[in-house]
Amino acid sequence: MHFLDRTYKLIRWTLGAVFIYSGGAKLLAPVTFAVLIDAYGIVPDGLLLPAAVVLVGLEVTAGIGLLLDIRGSLSVIAGLLALFIAILGYGIQMGLDVACGCFGPDDPEAEAFHGLRSATNSRRSWKRKPTARLRKTS
Repeated sequence: MHFLDRTYKLIRWTLGAVFIYSGGAKLLAPVTFAVLIDAYGIVPDGLLLPAAVVLVGLEVTAGIGLLLDIRGSLSVIAGLLALFIAILGYGIQMGLDVACGCFGPDDPEAEAFHGLRSATNSRRSWKRKPTARLRKTS
């Protein structure tokens, strides 16, 4: 049981640190994160900055809660992850080429996966290419 306790603590601390880092990076530039949220078009303009601050606050608070092993922190993180996955899925479904902004304005993921829309669209168009029909000429 000692090994499982250490593994649980390591995973909890790692996940908590990731959420604290990602939330902290966004706290330094909340307006930039609000612009990323706006790109999805699901939050009214007047609520963009408050939504950005609340989401980032939840991220940091839940991350600290994981570090301190506070009950409910893992549930909050699971809920945030489900929300983020749903919104990213919505963006892909709508054909948006929007960075997730997971780690703030200098997100390395944004450059690594930029062009996801064009990659998925080219795959779709490859499947749908009409076949050329030969006509008989007499």
